[in-house]
Amino acid sequence: MNRPFKSGLLIAVGLTAVLALSSCSMLSKYLPGKDAQAPQTSQSDSGSQPAAEEHTIQGTLNQIDSDQKYLILIADDAYYRFDFSECDSDLSGLEPGDSVTLTYTGTPDQDSEDVTAQLVSITKDT
Repeated sequence: MNRPFKSGLLIAVGLTAVLALSSCSMLSKYLPGKDAQAPQTSQSDSGSQPAAEEHTIQGTLNQIDSDQKYLILIADDAYYRFDFSECDSDLSGLEPGDSVTLTYTGTPDQDSEDVTAQLVSITKDT
């Protein structure tokens, strides 16, 4: 009488272990740091990421911080910060108070202390 009970218990423990392992393996592909199992995304033939959408804004230059590589623009009575660390434009002839037109990527956050937009180019308006 003990033998059928033990074999049934063994089967139940075995099934529980199989279910636990299968659920863990299914979850592992969604955990960070599992690059080998991460879902694949399609890319173009060149293998590069698509270019970010560029926007233009016109305003008055308020401040240029050459050490931290950002500038502040006033447009429509709001202050916007732009990162120019990767910008090739020459900013040496610009001064606070100049009317400028900026081309940028990202989304400038109005009146924010954080820099969320990347400067692509800047031109001084005449």
